[in-house]
Amino acid sequence: MPQHVRPTCPRGVELARLSKDALATRLFDDLESCATRDADGKVSFSGFGFDEARVILEDLLQLNPEVSSDQKPGFVYGALFSAARNGPLSADAFMREIRRQEHEYLARPVQRLILLSQVSIHSSDELPGMRVGGTSISFPSALPTRFVRDRATLANKAAHSLHGDIPRDYRWVRVSAYAKSPGGAADVSLDALQLVCGLINLGTNRSKGMRTSWGGTRQPVNDVTLGPFHTVHHPSGALAAESWWYEPNYIAPLRPKRYRSELKHVLKYVSSARGLLQSIAYSSKVEDWIRAYGRALDERDWSTSFVRLWQTLEAVTMTGTQSYAVTVKRTASIHRDAEYHRAVLDQLRRIRNTLVHSGSDGGDLESKLYLLKRYVENMLEFHLRFAGTFSRPDDAADFLDLPIESPELVRSYQLIRRACRFREIDPALLSEEA
Repeated sequence: MPQHVRPTCPRGVELARLSKDALATRLFDDLESCATRDADGKVSFSGFGFDEARVILEDLLQLNPEVSSDQKPGFVYGALFSAARNGPLSADAFMREIRRQEHEYLARPVQRLILLSQVSIHSSDELPGMRVGGTSISFPSALPTRFVRDRATLANKAAHSLHGDIPRDYRWVRVSAYAKSPGGAADVSLDALQLVCGLINLGTNRSKGMRTSWGGTRQPVNDVTLGPFHTVHHPSGALAAESWWYEPNYIAPLRPKRYRSELKHVLKYVSSARGLLQSIAYSSKVEDWIRAYGRALDERDWSTSFVRLWQTLEAVTMTGTQSYAVTVKRTASIHRDAEYHRAVLDQLRRIRNTLVHSGSDGGDLESKLYLLKRYVENMLEFHLRFAGTFSRPDDAADFLDLPIESPELVRSYQLIRRACRFREIDPALLSEEA
């Protein structure tokens, strides 16, 4: 069975579709030229063009979001051969086969499956179980024998996918989920775990000052990261799949974080943040931003961490395709001395550009990473603090775009009230209650 890099939660539409029809048409012409059919109708493909077109098709194909991401390569491969057996390849023939597979997958019954992993928390710290979405997460100090034994059968194979040893002293984490396949269970379980770890690290990292390391192996900012190797089991402990999911950038175990008395404060923060998330109309986006924040600070390579953290800052400021100036202005706008913070952020932007375009970190990147981290945390806290205020991300963006200086803000308010009167709109609608 193939090994899988940790999946991300799939996005798509109700029915499978190709995102770029013109490119797809060209690809099917190329694939048809690679196809050979014998007298019995058996199809084979030859040449480098087949693999090239196949992987591009995988990228163009958008499946129903309930189809787990690990299904796509098999869907594409099978659909190409099935469609080619019935005549010349075309987008229509290919999509008929894709949708047939999609419908078969969606018709499967859901089943309860268990994702088993580890987390870099000391065994002496007791973490409570919690429900996240449709999953149930627990952090046991030990596991039933069947889980450990069957997981061990994949450990040696998984070791070849990793660049470091599997941790021996991380705390166990198990996630119970309902899904149509082991890949589907891995999708939703790892999504839930990333959110929980992101919140734990956000609760911890906010109080961290600058850090300067002197030699040795670089360490990530986050104290709590997932183990490198994940398996999916039946409730009995038996493996649900002979495949595994892994963290491709894993290098070596961390020293497990020991919270001691600090743990209750971190857990209180996690509980409070989760409560606020429930009041945010666009909570799924904020959750994605928290996951992105966590993944960025899981990196040991500080250059990668810095670039990914800046991408997260663009997301939390709803910058989209707008200029860096918008990212900087919106981030600075939540601070009292906005002009100072705008200047600092502009410098951080230049560092990001240098990392992307020349690969040079300019020295002391660790301290700069901590500085950028603080701005991303402040923006995440902004969305949590204003939970229930904005009905969509664009409303939050418009709020951040308002003038910072009091005279300009008052002037904008007065102009809006005059516009309401001119257009015969009741100014009372501007009240908080409205």
